[in-house]
Amino acid sequence: MNVTLKEWNDLCDLAQSTCEALNSKGCNVKFRPYYTSDGNRSIEFFVFDKFDNYFTNYYVGIGTYNEIKHLMRQTANRIMIECLR
Repeated sequence: MNVTLKEWNDLCDLAQSTCEALNSKGCNVKFRPYYTSDGNRSIEFFVFDKFDNYFTNYYVGIGTYNEIKHLMRQTANRIMIECLR
C-alpha cells in the first residue's frame, strides 16, 4: 500500500474539498477512490456537463501521500482550465 489510513482519509478530504472548489467555479466534478492492479490507491475525478451527463475523467496517479497531493492540485488546475474554456 502506498499510503496509511490516516493519509488516505486526508487525501479523500482533499479530493472532496477540491470538488467543492471546482463546483463553485462552475465545473461539475465528483471524485472516486480507486485501486490500481498492484494494490495502490489513488483518486479519479469525473467531470459532468450541466445536465449531469458524464463528460470525461481524470486519474490523479499513484505515489506517496505528498506526491498524490501534488498531483491532485495539478489535476484540479487542469480540470479548471479545460472546464472553463
